Amino acid sequence: MPGVPGEVKAITEESLIPKINALFTLPSTLHRTLTTALIPESLISQKLQNFESNIPGCGLAYLPSHNMVKLRLTRLDPNLPIETFNSHWELLKNELGDWIFCAQDLSMAEWVIQTAKDHSLKIATAESCTGGFIANQIVQVTGASSVFLGSIVAYDNSVKN
Repeated sequence: MPGVPGEVKAITEESLIPKINALFTLPSTLHRTLTTALIPESLISQKLQNFESNIPGCGLAYLPSHNMVKLRLTRLDPNLPIETFNSHWELLKNELGDWIFCAQDLSMAEWVIQTAKDHSLKIATAESCTGGFIANQIVQVTGASSVFLGSIVAYDNSVKN
């Protein structure tokens, strides 16, 4: 495969995937992702030890990033009934309880934008020590302009006063 990202993506989507699909019948993948915030992966793993040993036909992936861990539950056995998979999902949510930030595969900024849209709210930030980082995260989300009014970054104390 060539090294240019745009070329790799085009060749993969337009050529490689169709050829693989023509050669193999692959079972559909079923997975669900939830997001935790400000809880270390080690604590989550410790809390879910029993859960992980009691989900036959499924796998649990830990997807850590800055200040959050996403947990992706995947049905590994295509013969596992959807009802069983759904019960594993509900059990996972019950095990984590208040540690769950959202029961979707969303970043904090995506969740904030979606919540603002859902409730017809507008968002503005006033930042100091973050140097505009929060606003930067918000504007990275497609559609943020429909709810994000803007930001003021007042770093020096004379500006804050």
